[in-house]
Amino acid sequence: VSGTGLTGAVTWDKTFRGMATLQAKASNSCGEGLASEGKPVTIFAPVGISEIDGIGIDIFPNPNDGNFTLDLTSSVVNNVNITIMNALGVTVYTARDVKFQDKLHKNIHLTGLPQGIYHLKVNGNGVATSVKFVIGK
Repeated sequence: VSGTGLTGAVTWDKTFRGMATLQAKASNSCGEGLASEGKPVTIFAPVGISEIDGIGIDIFPNPNDGNFTLDLTSSVVNNVNITIMNALGVTVYTARDVKFQDKLHKNIHLTGLPQGIYHLKVNGNGVATSVKFVIGK
């Protein structure tokens, strides 16, 4: 945590995921004050990629329990197919002809799947990209 006055910035280790507690205390030339009550914060640290390939993907939380949110961004694609495969390459979820303009915010519910590593693939208009995510119950 860094900052001066009434504003602070928190920087997280990019590999950290889970619960954290934030506390603040004032300090000046006279000394330090008492710490504030702790504020619990959940760090999701979503896996994502930029729109370099024409489609930006964010999945959060990751890892998850089979319920997660998929955010897509694209200025070149407006109709996609979404496929999720398990580690063996077996398709476990498909959504075809999903239409959106610039952004898509989609909740996906796959709580019946076992824990493991999954691959989410998005393709449309000749553009394709994929990202891994984890279901950990």
